[in-house]
Amino acid sequence: MVESMQSQDRPTRELSLEKFCALYYAPVYGYARHLGLKEEDAKDRVQDFFVKVVGDSLLLRYDRNQGARLSAWLIRCFKNLLINHDTASKAQKRGRQGDRVPFDEMLLEQSYQAAHVAHLEPLLTFDLMLARGFWREARSKIVQSYLAEKQQRLVSELLPFVLLGRWPPPPIPSITEMARLHGLSPMTLKAFYNRTLKVKARRVFGLQAAQSSPGITTDEVEQLWKLLCEYSEAD
Repeated sequence: MVESMQSQDRPTRELSLEKFCALYYAPVYGYARHLGLKEEDAKDRVQDFFVKVVGDSLLLRYDRNQGARLSAWLIRCFKNLLINHDTASKAQKRGRQGDRVPFDEMLLEQSYQAAHVAHLEPLLTFDLMLARGFWREARSKIVQSYLAEKQQRLVSELLPFVLLGRWPPPPIPSITEMARLHGLSPMTLKAFYNRTLKVKARRVFGLQAAQSSPGITTDEVEQLWKLLCEYSEAD
């Protein structure tokens, strides 16, 4: 993804930038809020940061061979921006609408509040929001991998439960009820859910994390998955 952001092909470059911002904007914002920045200040400083990332090609300085995963490197860069933050230049940049990286500001705060209820430290809040971004992308890819509309509907209904330790209680339909709704036997549904969908979900999540966060290790992916499962939202 990072390499595609430097592509000479404009559509490829813009699509990669869009994916990058969709994955990383909210976690960086959540990190800023958890550090104690008020909502408007966090939006301003994160906006300043992404102007540097996108407009000033900050990612060209990232070297995965130095041993840091991309997300950790971004946090370090953002902390440096906070340390060197200049109030006057921030106020000046606020008026430069052409420099702004578009993002749904209401969604930013909602995403942060959803993670904040876990009462994690700033870096873990960042990781949880990032893991949820990876999971949204992974879920979309998993659903799209099934061609039949009937299968897509079943997979869409089952995927939110994959992160849970057990099948959720009522009012969620039981496995038997879910199987009947989709014209399957309980045994067939249970086998598909446990042996196919859960395994596929973990694998696709890992691939999404590796593609979106260069330098991430297998252990770090596993930590993100565990964090996601521990603070899962069955939505």
